[in-house]
Amino acid sequence: DDDLSESDMAKLCGTYQIYTGHGLQTATVSWFPPTLTWEDSGYNWLEWMEHDEAFFQKWLDNIFSDNAQPLTRKQWRDKIRGWRQARNLIDNNSFHSNEYLI
Repeated sequence: DDDLSESDMAKLCGTYQIYTGHGLQTATVSWFPPTLTWEDSGYNWLEWMEHDEAFFQKWLDNIFSDNAQPLTRKQWRDKIRGWRQARNLIDNNSFHSNEYLI
């Protein structure tokens, strides 16, 4: 089996639980976007693009200069949401590809 488990993906994204400061309540945060959040974003093209690389290089620079912190799933969604047109194009492409194959 060549697929990564959900646990493996979480480890690769640097995911962990932190206390929120409200009793025993915790939040899940990660240094990199969770898989499903990435797949739903405007960055999710069929291949790695220059703007993807630029985004991650800038994010890494921020991490290494102590100007970043791990984000919740919602914060990641807001950060990488991308352009509505890009998301629509991706959704339409997936829909029409599936229709063609069926």
